[in-house]
Amino acid sequence: TRAFRLILALYQEHPEWFRMWCEASWVLLECEWRLFILDAFYFLSLDRLKRMNSGGWLTELISSDPVFLQMNRPNTKRLIPALQALNVQFSRIEYREEDIPLVQKVCRENLYVLNLSMLKTAMAVFWTVPFAEAEGRSYTHILRHPEDPLSLRVLGNMDVYANAILHESDGRFSDSEEAVMDLLNCETLSESYKEEYIQRSDTVLRDINAIVPRTLWPTLIRSQAAAYTWQNMAD
Repeated sequence: TRAFRLILALYQEHPEWFRMWCEASWVLLECEWRLFILDAFYFLSLDRLKRMNSGGWLTELISSDPVFLQMNRPNTKRLIPALQALNVQFSRIEYREEDIPLVQKVCRENLYVLNLSMLKTAMAVFWTVPFAEAEGRSYTHILRHPEDPLSLRVLGNMDVYANAILHESDGRFSDSEEAVMDLLNCETLSESYKEEYIQRSDTVLRDINAIVPRTLWPTLIRSQAAAYTWQNMAD
């Protein structure tokens, strides 16, 4: 096709033009450069895409574009491997209802940054959790779906997850008591994050003994995150 010949000629003869056409708004309109990149995804081999991405310029361009996945009838058999080859990591995704299947595929392949925005997006497209609910009770929902790709990503990167929910929002948390206990007893989560979480949690634990690290007990008591009972005070 003419599109294939154009893409191939640009890549072989003038690879610098390909980058210029994608990055310069005066050459291609916003929607046009996305179609231009999709043509490259569909027509070029993965090895050629990697070589064309010298310095990671294309990875950065796609990863920072929140509406890149708003496309009609995407060829996911070519699109997903191309995004993987470029190591794309979306930091934010704005999607339409018809884009949800593609967004789900992208999230299943971990083609995103584990930040608060993407956490809320993944919870919405997989579990239909409202954004406000995801912001205040994300860990509760993660424990309800322990084998899902999102949960596995979080549970394997607890410090990254905690940094996102604690430092990308100033909201408070209202996780279930079981979720709070699991988080505070998590051996792979740094204690400093646990203390920050306690200070912003509205959940009251009935039994302070359920929290294994006793170094957290003073923070639990000061933050009134443990029930004021004789047993808890005596312990």
